[in-house]
Amino acid sequence: MKSRKAMNRKTDGARTARKPVVEPLKAVILRAEEEKAKAEAIVAAIGDGVSIQDANFKILYQNKIHRQLVGDHGGEYCYSAYRRCDRVCDGCPLERAFKDGKIHRMETTNITPRGTIPIEITASSLRDSTGQIVAGIEVVRDISERKRIEGALRESENAYRILSEDIPGIVYRVFLTDNKRMQFFNNMLQPMTGYTEEELHSGKVHSIEPLILAEDWVAVTKGVKRAIQKNESFEVEYRLKHKNGDIRHFIERGKPRFGSDDKAIFVDGVIFDVTDRRQALARQNQLLTELENVNKELNDFAYIVSHDLKAPLRGIGSLVNWIATDYADTFDQQGKEQLGLLSGRVDRMHKLIEGVLQYSRTGRISEEKVEVNLNDLVVHVIDFLSLPKQIKVTFENKLPTIACERIRIGQVFQNLIGNAAKFLEKPEGEIRIGCVVDAGCYRFSISDNGPGIEERHFDRIFQMFQTLLSRDQFESTGVGLALVKKIIDLYGGKVWVESKIGQGSSFFFTLPREG
Repeated sequence: MKSRKAMNRKTDGARTARKPVVEPLKAVILRAEEEKAKAEAIVAAIGDGVSIQDANFKILYQNKIHRQLVGDHGGEYCYSAYRRCDRVCDGCPLERAFKDGKIHRMETTNITPRGTIPIEITASSLRDSTGQIVAGIEVVRDISERKRIEGALRESENAYRILSEDIPGIVYRVFLTDNKRMQFFNNMLQPMTGYTEEELHSGKVHSIEPLILAEDWVAVTKGVKRAIQKNESFEVEYRLKHKNGDIRHFIERGKPRFGSDDKAIFVDGVIFDVTDRRQALARQNQLLTELENVNKELNDFAYIVSHDLKAPLRGIGSLVNWIATDYADTFDQQGKEQLGLLSGRVDRMHKLIEGVLQYSRTGRISEEKVEVNLNDLVVHVIDFLSLPKQIKVTFENKLPTIACERIRIGQVFQNLIGNAAKFLEKPEGEIRIGCVVDAGCYRFSISDNGPGIEERHFDRIFQMFQTLLSRDQFESTGVGLALVKKIIDLYGGKVWVESKIGQGSSFFFTLPREG
Protein backbone atom coordinates (compact mmCIF):
# COMPACT_ATOMS: atom_id res chain seq x y z
CA MET A 1 0.00 0.00 0.00
CA LYS A 2 1.35 3.22 -1.16
CA SER A 3 1.89 5.94 1.29
CA ARG A 4 -0.23 9.13 1.25
CA LYS A 5 2.89 11.06 0.49
CA ALA A 6 3.59 9.00 -2.59
CA MET A 7 -0.02 9.40 -3.81
CA ASN A 8 0.12 13.14 -3.35
CA ARG A 9 3.26 13.27 -5.40
CA LYS A 10 1.48 11.32 -8.19
CA THR A 11 -1.54 13.67 -8.13
CA ASP A 12 0.67 16.73 -8.31
CA GLY A 13 2.42 15.23 -11.31
CA ALA A 14 -0.91 14.70 -13.09
CA ARG A 15 -1.89 18.29 -12.45
CA THR A 16 1.45 19.39 -13.74
CA ALA A 17 0.98 17.22 -16.83
CA ARG A 18 -2.51 18.74 -17.62
CA LYS A 19 -1.38 22.34 -17.27
CA PRO A 20 0.07 22.64 -20.81
CA VAL A 21 -3.34 21.50 -22.27
CA VAL A 22 -5.58 23.92 -20.30
CA GLU A 23 -3.61 27.05 -21.18
CA PRO A 24 -3.78 26.64 -25.01
CA LEU A 25 -7.54 25.88 -24.77
CA LYS A 26 -8.18 29.15 -23.01
CA ALA A 27 -6.21 30.96 -25.71
CA VAL A 28 -8.30 29.30 -28.43
CA ILE A 29 -11.52 30.30 -26.67
CA LEU A 30 -10.25 33.85 -26.26
CA ARG A 31 -9.32 34.07 -29.91
CA ALA A 32 -12.71 32.68 -30.89
CA GLU A 33 -14.45 35.30 -28.79
CA GLU A 34 -12.25 38.00 -30.35
CA GLU A 35 -13.08 36.76 -33.85
CA LYS A 36 -16.77 36.69 -32.95
CA ALA A 37 -16.54 40.26 -31.68
CA LYS A 38 -14.79 41.30 -34.89
CA ALA A 39 -17.41 39.56 -37.00
CA GLU A 40 -20.22 41.21 -35.04
CA ALA A 41 -18.49 44.58 -35.43
CA ILE A 42 -18.18 44.02 -39.16
CA VAL A 43 -21.82 43.00 -39.43
CA ALA A 44 -22.87 46.00 -37.37
CA ALA A 45 -20.82 48.31 -39.61
CA ILE A 46 -22.47 47.06 -42.79
CA GLY A 47 -25.42 49.37 -42.23
CA ASP A 48 -27.93 46.77 -43.40
CA GLY A 49 -29.96 44.22 -41.51
CA VAL A 50 -28.21 40.82 -41.29
CA SER A 51 -29.68 37.52 -40.11
CA ILE A 52 -28.49 33.91 -40.12
CA GLN A 53 -30.95 31.04 -40.50
CA ASP A 54 -30.39 27.31 -40.34
CA ALA A 55 -31.38 24.93 -43.10
CA ASN A 56 -34.91 24.82 -41.68
CA PHE A 57 -35.27 28.63 -41.87
CA LYS A 58 -35.02 29.09 -38.10
CA ILE A 59 -33.54 32.47 -37.23
CA LEU A 60 -30.25 31.92 -35.38
CA TYR A 61 -28.91 35.48 -35.37
CA GLN A 62 -30.07 39.06 -36.01
CA ASN A 63 -28.02 42.21 -35.83
CA LYS A 64 -29.47 45.40 -34.40
CA ILE A 65 -30.53 46.90 -37.75
CA HIS A 66 -32.24 43.66 -38.76
CA ARG A 67 -34.26 43.72 -35.57
CA GLN A 68 -35.21 47.34 -36.24
CA LEU A 69 -36.37 46.52 -39.76
CA VAL A 70 -38.33 43.30 -39.17
CA GLY A 71 -38.57 42.96 -35.40
CA ASP A 72 -36.81 40.69 -32.88
CA HIS A 73 -37.57 37.12 -33.96
CA GLY A 74 -34.59 35.09 -32.70
CA GLY A 75 -35.40 31.35 -32.49
CA GLU A 76 -38.51 31.69 -34.71
CA TYR A 77 -39.00 30.41 -38.22
CA CYS A 78 -38.72 33.26 -40.70
CA TYR A 79 -41.94 32.52 -42.61
CA SER A 80 -43.89 32.46 -39.34
CA ALA A 81 -42.16 35.55 -37.97
CA TYR A 82 -42.37 37.70 -41.13
CA ARG A 83 -45.57 36.57 -42.87
CA ARG A 84 -47.46 34.58 -40.24
CA CYS A 85 -47.37 31.56 -42.59
CA ASP A 86 -46.94 27.88 -41.85
CA ARG A 87 -44.63 27.27 -44.81
CA VAL A 88 -41.81 28.94 -46.73
CA CYS A 89 -42.99 32.05 -48.61
CA ASP A 90 -43.32 31.93 -52.41
CA GLY A 91 -40.20 33.21 -54.14
CA CYS A 92 -38.13 33.13 -50.97
CA PRO A 93 -34.58 34.11 -52.02
CA LEU A 94 -33.01 32.02 -49.22
CA GLU A 95 -34.87 28.90 -50.37
CA ARG A 96 -33.48 29.42 -53.87
CA ALA A 97 -30.00 29.95 -52.44
CA PHE A 98 -30.30 26.64 -50.55
CA LYS A 99 -31.28 24.89 -53.81
CA ASP A 100 -28.59 26.21 -56.20
CA GLY A 101 -25.97 27.77 -53.90
CA LYS A 102 -26.18 31.09 -55.72
CA ILE A 103 -26.94 34.60 -54.51
CA HIS A 104 -30.55 35.71 -54.98
CA ARG A 105 -32.31 39.05 -54.51
CA MET A 106 -35.89 40.09 -54.05
CA GLU A 107 -37.74 43.33 -53.41
CA THR A 108 -40.78 43.26 -51.17
CA THR A 109 -42.45 45.23 -48.39
CA ASN A 110 -42.38 44.65 -44.68
CA ILE A 111 -44.42 45.91 -41.74
CA THR A 112 -42.28 47.65 -39.14
CA PRO A 113 -43.01 49.72 -36.07
CA ARG A 114 -42.78 52.80 -38.31
CA GLY A 115 -45.11 51.41 -40.94
CA THR A 116 -44.85 49.39 -44.15
CA ILE A 117 -41.54 49.99 -45.93
CA PRO A 118 -39.99 48.63 -49.12
CA ILE A 119 -36.98 46.36 -48.55
CA GLU A 120 -34.47 44.47 -50.65
CA ILE A 121 -33.45 40.98 -49.48
CA THR A 122 -30.16 39.45 -50.63
CA ALA A 123 -29.67 35.79 -49.66
CA SER A 124 -26.76 33.37 -49.94
CA SER A 125 -25.93 29.95 -48.47
CA LEU A 126 -23.30 29.08 -45.83
CA ARG A 127 -21.34 25.82 -46.10
CA ASP A 128 -19.35 23.74 -43.58
CA SER A 129 -15.83 22.43 -44.08
CA THR A 130 -17.18 19.55 -46.19
CA GLY A 131 -19.01 21.92 -48.56
CA GLN A 132 -22.42 20.98 -47.22
CA ILE A 133 -24.98 23.83 -47.02
CA VAL A 134 -25.83 24.14 -43.33
CA ALA A 135 -27.25 27.65 -43.02
CA GLY A 136 -28.02 30.83 -44.91
CA ILE A 137 -27.45 34.54 -44.51
CA GLU A 138 -29.92 37.25 -45.42
CA VAL A 139 -29.04 40.90 -45.84
CA VAL A 140 -32.09 43.18 -45.61
CA ARG A 141 -31.82 46.75 -46.85
CA ASP A 142 -34.31 49.59 -46.39
CA ILE A 143 -34.83 50.95 -49.91
CA SER A 144 -37.39 53.62 -49.02
CA GLU A 145 -35.10 56.45 -50.10
CA ARG A 146 -34.14 54.68 -53.30
CA LYS A 147 -37.80 54.09 -54.15
CA ARG A 148 -38.57 57.73 -53.43
CA ILE A 149 -35.78 58.84 -55.75
CA GLU A 150 -36.86 56.36 -58.43
CA GLY A 151 -40.42 57.67 -58.19
CA ALA A 152 -39.24 61.25 -58.45
CA LEU A 153 -37.12 60.30 -61.45
CA ARG A 154 -40.08 58.63 -63.12
CA GLU A 155 -42.23 61.70 -62.54
CA SER A 156 -39.46 63.91 -63.88
CA GLU A 157 -39.00 61.64 -66.88
CA ASN A 158 -42.74 61.66 -67.59
CA ALA A 159 -42.81 65.44 -67.38
CA TYR A 160 -39.76 65.56 -69.65
CA ARG A 161 -41.50 63.26 -72.13
CA ILE A 162 -44.63 65.43 -72.13
CA LEU A 163 -42.55 68.54 -72.82
CA SER A 164 -40.50 66.71 -75.44
CA GLU A 165 -43.60 65.72 -77.42
CA ASP A 166 -43.93 69.31 -78.66
CA ILE A 167 -40.31 69.50 -79.86
CA PRO A 168 -40.01 68.88 -83.65
CA GLY A 169 -36.94 66.69 -83.24
CA ILE A 170 -35.68 63.47 -81.66
CA VAL A 171 -35.08 64.10 -77.94
CA TYR A 172 -32.71 61.50 -76.54
CA ARG A 173 -30.30 60.42 -73.82
CA VAL A 174 -27.22 58.26 -74.49
CA PHE A 175 -25.98 56.24 -71.50
CA LEU A 176 -22.19 56.25 -71.91
CA THR A 177 -21.69 53.67 -69.14
CA ASP A 178 -24.31 51.28 -70.55
CA ASN A 179 -22.91 50.35 -73.96
CA LYS A 180 -24.06 53.73 -75.29
CA ARG A 181 -27.70 52.74 -75.03
CA MET A 182 -29.94 55.42 -76.51
CA GLN A 183 -33.20 56.34 -74.76
CA PHE A 184 -35.82 58.33 -76.68
CA PHE A 185 -38.16 60.76 -74.93
CA ASN A 186 -40.65 61.51 -77.70
CA ASN A 187 -42.22 59.90 -80.76
CA MET A 188 -40.18 61.60 -83.48
CA LEU A 189 -37.84 58.69 -84.22
CA GLN A 190 -40.08 56.95 -86.73
CA PRO A 191 -41.36 60.10 -88.53
CA MET A 192 -37.77 61.31 -89.00
CA THR A 193 -35.95 58.04 -89.79
CA GLY A 194 -38.70 55.62 -90.80
CA TYR A 195 -37.57 53.17 -88.10
CA THR A 196 -39.11 52.20 -84.77
CA GLU A 197 -37.05 51.64 -81.63
CA GLU A 198 -37.54 47.89 -82.02
CA GLU A 199 -36.16 47.95 -85.57
CA LEU A 200 -33.02 49.72 -84.35
CA HIS A 201 -32.60 47.22 -81.52
CA SER A 202 -29.19 45.53 -81.45
CA GLY A 203 -28.28 43.84 -78.19
CA LYS A 204 -28.66 46.53 -75.52
CA VAL A 205 -28.27 49.38 -78.00
CA HIS A 206 -31.11 51.52 -79.33
CA SER A 207 -29.21 53.94 -81.56
CA ILE A 208 -29.38 55.75 -84.89
CA GLU A 209 -25.62 55.27 -85.26
CA PRO A 210 -25.97 52.54 -87.96
CA LEU A 211 -28.01 54.95 -90.10
CA ILE A 212 -25.37 57.72 -90.25
CA LEU A 213 -23.31 57.68 -93.44
CA ALA A 214 -19.85 56.27 -92.82
CA GLU A 215 -18.05 59.27 -94.32
CA ASP A 216 -19.76 61.57 -91.78
CA TRP A 217 -19.27 59.36 -88.73
CA VAL A 218 -15.65 60.38 -88.02
CA ALA A 219 -16.56 64.07 -87.72
CA VAL A 220 -19.56 63.22 -85.52
CA THR A 221 -17.45 61.11 -83.14
CA LYS A 222 -14.74 63.76 -83.01
CA GLY A 223 -17.22 66.52 -82.15
CA VAL A 224 -18.90 64.55 -79.36
CA LYS A 225 -15.58 63.40 -77.84
CA ARG A 226 -14.28 66.97 -77.78
CA ALA A 227 -17.44 68.13 -76.00
CA ILE A 228 -17.05 65.41 -73.36
CA GLN A 229 -13.38 66.24 -72.81
CA LYS A 230 -14.10 69.96 -72.42
CA ASN A 231 -17.51 69.56 -70.72
CA GLU A 232 -19.23 71.76 -73.28
CA SER A 233 -22.17 71.64 -75.66
CA PHE A 234 -21.72 70.33 -79.17
CA GLU A 235 -23.39 70.66 -82.56
CA VAL A 236 -22.71 68.22 -85.37
CA GLU A 237 -24.25 67.89 -88.81
CA TYR A 238 -24.44 64.65 -90.74
CA ARG A 239 -26.33 62.74 -93.40
CA LEU A 240 -28.56 59.85 -92.47
CA LYS A 241 -30.12 57.15 -94.62
CA HIS A 242 -33.90 57.02 -94.16
CA LYS A 243 -35.71 53.69 -94.24
CA ASN A 244 -37.16 54.58 -97.65
CA GLY A 245 -33.65 55.05 -99.03
CA ASP A 246 -33.61 58.86 -99.02
CA ILE A 247 -30.54 60.68 -97.71
CA ARG A 248 -31.62 63.21 -95.08
CA HIS A 249 -29.57 65.99 -93.48
CA PHE A 250 -29.62 66.16 -89.68
CA ILE A 251 -28.25 68.59 -87.09
CA GLU A 252 -27.65 67.22 -83.59
CA ARG A 253 -27.14 69.40 -80.54
CA GLY A 254 -26.28 67.97 -77.14
CA LYS A 255 -24.38 68.29 -73.88
CA PRO A 256 -22.62 65.67 -71.72
CA ARG A 257 -23.68 65.16 -68.09
CA PHE A 258 -21.23 64.19 -65.37
CA GLY A 259 -21.45 62.21 -62.15
CA SER A 260 -20.00 63.02 -58.73
CA ASP A 261 -16.71 61.43 -59.82
CA ASP A 262 -16.43 63.94 -62.69
CA LYS A 263 -16.89 61.18 -65.27
CA ALA A 264 -19.37 61.58 -68.13
CA ILE A 265 -22.32 59.26 -67.54
CA PHE A 266 -24.72 60.28 -70.31
CA VAL A 267 -25.37 62.79 -73.09
CA ASP A 268 -28.67 64.65 -73.49
CA GLY A 269 -29.54 66.09 -76.85
CA VAL A 270 -31.98 66.73 -79.67
CA ILE A 271 -31.74 65.90 -83.38
CA PHE A 272 -33.41 68.01 -86.07
CA ASP A 273 -34.08 67.13 -89.70
CA VAL A 274 -32.79 70.11 -91.69
CA THR A 275 -33.19 68.59 -95.15
CA ASP A 276 -36.02 70.93 -96.15
CA ARG A 277 -34.12 73.90 -94.77
CA ARG A 278 -31.00 72.97 -96.73
CA GLN A 279 -33.06 72.50 -99.88
CA ALA A 280 -34.74 75.86 -99.29
CA LEU A 281 -31.31 77.45 -98.75
CA ALA A 282 -30.03 75.88 -101.96
CA ARG A 283 -33.13 77.19 -103.78
CA GLN A 284 -32.59 80.60 -102.19
CA ASN A 285 -28.99 80.67 -103.40
CA GLN A 286 -30.20 79.69 -106.85
CA LEU A 287 -32.78 82.47 -106.82
CA LEU A 288 -30.16 84.95 -105.60
CA THR A 289 -27.95 83.96 -108.53
CA GLU A 290 -30.87 84.38 -110.90
CA LEU A 291 -31.68 87.73 -109.27
CA GLU A 292 -28.11 88.88 -109.76
CA ASN A 293 -28.40 87.96 -113.42
CA VAL A 294 -31.72 89.82 -113.70
CA ASN A 295 -30.19 92.86 -111.99
CA LYS A 296 -27.32 92.77 -114.45
CA GLU A 297 -29.81 92.63 -117.29
CA LEU A 298 -31.69 95.57 -115.74
CA ASN A 299 -28.47 97.54 -115.50
CA ASP A 300 -27.80 96.78 -119.13
CA PHE A 301 -31.36 97.77 -119.98
CA ALA A 302 -30.99 101.02 -118.03
CA TYR A 303 -27.86 101.78 -120.01
CA ILE A 304 -29.68 101.09 -123.28
CA VAL A 305 -32.60 103.28 -122.22
CA SER A 306 -30.42 106.16 -121.08
CA HIS A 307 -28.30 106.16 -124.22
CA ASP A 308 -30.11 104.49 -127.10
CA LEU A 309 -33.59 105.87 -126.39
CA LYS A 310 -32.78 109.28 -124.95
CA ALA A 311 -30.40 110.16 -127.78
CA PRO A 312 -33.01 109.97 -130.60
CA LEU A 313 -35.54 111.60 -128.27
CA ARG A 314 -33.19 114.56 -127.85
CA GLY A 315 -32.88 114.66 -131.63
CA ILE A 316 -36.67 114.83 -132.04
CA GLY A 317 -36.83 117.61 -129.46
CA SER A 318 -34.14 119.60 -131.23
CA LEU A 319 -35.88 119.10 -134.58
CA VAL A 320 -39.18 120.36 -133.16
CA ASN A 321 -37.44 123.46 -131.80
CA TRP A 322 -35.77 124.16 -135.16
CA ILE A 323 -39.05 123.83 -137.02
CA ALA A 324 -40.82 126.07 -134.52
CA THR A 325 -38.10 128.70 -134.93
CA ASP A 326 -37.47 128.50 -138.68
CA TYR A 327 -41.10 128.23 -139.73
CA ALA A 328 -42.72 130.38 -137.05
CA ASP A 329 -44.28 132.66 -139.69
CA THR A 330 -45.49 129.77 -141.84
CA PHE A 331 -47.64 127.93 -139.26
CA ASP A 332 -51.09 129.12 -138.45
CA GLN A 333 -52.42 129.06 -134.89
CA GLN A 334 -53.58 125.44 -135.11
CA GLY A 335 -50.22 124.35 -136.52
CA LYS A 336 -48.39 126.11 -133.71
CA GLU A 337 -50.61 124.37 -131.17
CA GLN A 338 -49.93 120.99 -132.74
CA LEU A 339 -46.20 121.69 -132.74
CA GLY A 340 -46.38 122.71 -129.06
CA LEU A 341 -48.27 119.51 -128.29
CA LEU A 342 -45.53 117.49 -130.01
CA SER A 343 -42.85 119.33 -127.99
CA GLY A 344 -44.77 118.54 -124.80
CA ARG A 345 -44.99 114.87 -125.72
CA VAL A 346 -41.22 114.76 -126.25
CA ASP A 347 -40.61 116.44 -122.88
CA ARG A 348 -43.05 114.04 -121.16
CA MET A 349 -41.33 111.04 -122.74
CA HIS A 350 -37.97 112.32 -121.53
CA LYS A 351 -39.28 112.72 -117.98
CA LEU A 352 -40.95 109.30 -118.10
CA ILE A 353 -37.70 107.62 -119.12
CA GLU A 354 -35.86 109.47 -116.37
CA GLY A 355 -38.49 108.41 -113.81
CA VAL A 356 -38.31 104.75 -114.86
CA LEU A 357 -34.53 104.85 -114.57
CA GLN A 358 -34.74 106.30 -111.07
CA TYR A 359 -37.29 103.66 -110.04
CA SER A 360 -35.19 100.80 -111.44
CA ARG A 361 -32.05 102.01 -109.68
CA THR A 362 -33.76 102.27 -106.29
CA GLY A 363 -32.84 99.27 -104.17
CA ARG A 364 -30.17 98.08 -106.58
CA ILE A 365 -27.78 100.98 -106.30
CA SER A 366 -27.27 102.38 -102.82
CA GLU A 367 -25.15 105.11 -101.36
CA GLU A 368 -23.49 105.29 -97.96
CA LYS A 369 -25.72 106.30 -95.08
CA VAL A 370 -24.66 109.55 -93.39
CA GLU A 371 -26.07 111.83 -90.72
CA VAL A 372 -28.42 114.21 -92.53
CA ASN A 373 -30.08 117.28 -91.01
CA LEU A 374 -33.52 117.08 -92.62
CA ASN A 375 -34.22 120.78 -91.99
CA ASP A 376 -31.33 121.71 -94.28
CA LEU A 377 -32.24 118.97 -96.78
CA VAL A 378 -35.87 120.10 -97.13
CA VAL A 379 -34.88 123.77 -97.52
CA HIS A 380 -32.53 122.70 -100.33
CA VAL A 381 -35.35 120.69 -101.97
CA ILE A 382 -37.73 123.67 -101.79
CA ASP A 383 -35.12 125.94 -103.42
CA PHE A 384 -34.54 123.34 -106.15
CA LEU A 385 -38.28 123.08 -106.92
CA SER A 386 -38.62 126.88 -107.39
CA LEU A 387 -42.20 126.88 -106.09
CA PRO A 388 -44.64 129.59 -107.27
CA LYS A 389 -44.73 132.70 -105.10
CA GLN A 390 -48.36 132.15 -104.07
CA ILE A 391 -47.44 128.89 -102.30
CA LYS A 392 -46.29 129.27 -98.73
CA VAL A 393 -44.29 126.44 -97.06
CA THR A 394 -44.21 126.25 -93.27
CA PHE A 395 -42.52 123.87 -90.81
CA GLU A 396 -44.82 122.72 -88.02
CA ASN A 397 -41.83 121.73 -85.89
CA LYS A 398 -38.14 121.05 -86.16
CA LEU A 399 -37.16 118.04 -88.26
CA PRO A 400 -34.67 115.49 -86.86
CA THR A 401 -31.19 114.56 -87.97
CA ILE A 402 -31.14 110.92 -89.16
CA ALA A 403 -28.72 108.42 -90.71
CA CYS A 404 -29.88 107.90 -94.30
CA GLU A 405 -29.02 108.06 -97.98
CA ARG A 406 -29.19 111.77 -98.67
CA ILE A 407 -30.26 111.49 -102.31
CA ARG A 408 -32.96 108.86 -101.67
CA ILE A 409 -34.63 110.75 -98.80
CA GLY A 410 -34.26 113.95 -100.86
CA GLN A 411 -36.27 112.24 -103.64
CA VAL A 412 -39.04 111.41 -101.16
CA PHE A 413 -39.45 115.04 -100.03
CA GLN A 414 -38.99 116.34 -103.58
CA ASN A 415 -41.79 114.17 -104.98
CA LEU A 416 -44.23 114.79 -102.11
CA ILE A 417 -43.66 118.55 -101.94
CA GLY A 418 -43.60 118.80 -105.75
CA ASN A 419 -46.87 116.88 -106.03
CA ALA A 420 -48.54 119.12 -103.44
CA ALA A 421 -47.40 122.26 -105.29
CA LYS A 422 -48.36 120.87 -108.71
CA PHE A 423 -52.04 120.57 -107.88
CA LEU A 424 -52.36 123.80 -105.85
CA GLU A 425 -54.28 126.22 -108.10
CA LYS A 426 -55.58 128.46 -105.33
CA PRO A 427 -54.53 132.12 -105.04
CA GLU A 428 -52.93 131.28 -101.71
CA GLY A 429 -51.47 127.78 -101.55
CA GLU A 430 -50.19 126.31 -98.31
CA ILE A 431 -47.87 123.36 -97.68
CA ARG A 432 -47.11 122.28 -94.10
CA ILE A 433 -44.22 119.96 -93.18
CA GLY A 434 -43.98 118.25 -89.79
CA CYS A 435 -42.57 115.31 -87.85
CA VAL A 436 -43.46 113.54 -84.60
CA VAL A 437 -42.00 110.51 -82.77
CA ASP A 438 -44.49 107.64 -82.85
CA ALA A 439 -43.82 104.12 -81.40
CA GLY A 440 -40.12 103.99 -82.19
CA CYS A 441 -40.49 105.71 -85.56
CA TYR A 442 -40.34 109.20 -87.01
CA ARG A 443 -43.70 110.00 -88.61
CA PHE A 444 -43.38 112.74 -91.25
CA SER A 445 -46.27 114.63 -92.83
CA ILE A 446 -46.60 116.86 -95.90
CA SER A 447 -50.02 118.54 -95.93
CA ASP A 448 -51.63 120.96 -98.39
CA ASN A 449 -54.86 122.87 -98.89
CA GLY A 450 -55.33 121.57 -102.44
CA PRO A 451 -58.35 119.94 -104.10
CA GLY A 452 -58.06 116.66 -102.17
CA ILE A 453 -58.23 113.02 -103.31
CA GLU A 454 -61.15 110.61 -103.31
CA GLU A 455 -60.70 107.71 -100.87
CA ARG A 456 -61.08 105.11 -103.63
CA HIS A 457 -57.80 106.36 -105.13
CA PHE A 458 -55.73 106.15 -101.90
CA ASP A 459 -53.95 102.91 -102.88
CA ARG A 460 -53.93 103.41 -106.64
CA ILE A 461 -51.87 106.62 -106.59
CA PHE A 462 -48.81 104.71 -105.24
CA GLN A 463 -48.75 102.38 -108.25
CA MET A 464 -46.52 102.88 -111.30
CA PHE A 465 -47.82 105.13 -114.10
CA GLN A 466 -51.07 105.92 -112.27
CA THR A 467 -52.41 109.46 -112.55
CA LEU A 468 -55.79 110.83 -111.50
CA LEU A 469 -56.09 113.30 -114.41
CA SER A 470 -55.41 112.89 -118.12
CA ARG A 471 -51.80 113.60 -119.03
CA ASP A 472 -53.02 116.06 -121.66
CA GLN A 473 -55.03 117.76 -118.94
CA PHE A 474 -52.22 117.72 -116.37
CA GLU A 475 -48.62 116.82 -117.10
CA SER A 476 -47.45 113.84 -114.96
CA THR A 477 -45.43 110.65 -115.45
CA GLY A 478 -47.17 108.66 -112.68
CA VAL A 479 -43.80 107.53 -111.31
CA GLY A 480 -43.17 109.94 -108.43
CA LEU A 481 -45.39 108.41 -105.71
CA ALA A 482 -44.45 104.86 -106.76
CA LEU A 483 -40.80 105.86 -106.27
CA VAL A 484 -41.63 107.33 -102.84
CA LYS A 485 -43.30 104.08 -101.76
CA LYS A 486 -40.39 101.95 -102.98
CA ILE A 487 -37.83 104.04 -101.07
CA ILE A 488 -39.87 104.04 -97.84
CA ASP A 489 -40.44 100.27 -98.14
CA LEU A 490 -36.68 99.75 -98.45
CA TYR A 491 -36.21 101.64 -95.16
CA GLY A 492 -38.80 99.46 -93.42
CA GLY A 493 -41.32 102.29 -93.14
CA LYS A 494 -44.87 102.92 -94.37
CA VAL A 495 -46.44 105.60 -96.57
CA TRP A 496 -50.12 106.55 -96.84
CA VAL A 497 -52.47 109.44 -97.57
CA GLU A 498 -55.41 111.01 -95.76
CA SER A 499 -57.60 113.41 -97.70
CA LYS A 500 -61.03 114.96 -98.13
CA ILE A 501 -62.32 116.51 -101.32
CA GLY A 502 -62.06 120.29 -101.16
CA GLN A 503 -60.08 120.29 -97.90
CA GLY A 504 -56.62 119.19 -99.07
CA SER A 505 -54.44 116.13 -98.54
CA SER A 506 -51.89 114.92 -96.01
CA PHE A 507 -49.20 112.43 -97.05
CA PHE A 508 -47.55 110.53 -94.19
CA PHE A 509 -44.49 108.31 -94.12
CA THR A 510 -42.50 106.69 -91.32
CA LEU A 511 -38.81 105.93 -90.86
CA PRO A 512 -37.50 103.73 -88.02
CA ARG A 513 -35.49 105.47 -85.32
CA GLU A 514 -32.02 103.93 -85.00
CA GLY A 515 -30.96 102.84 -81.47
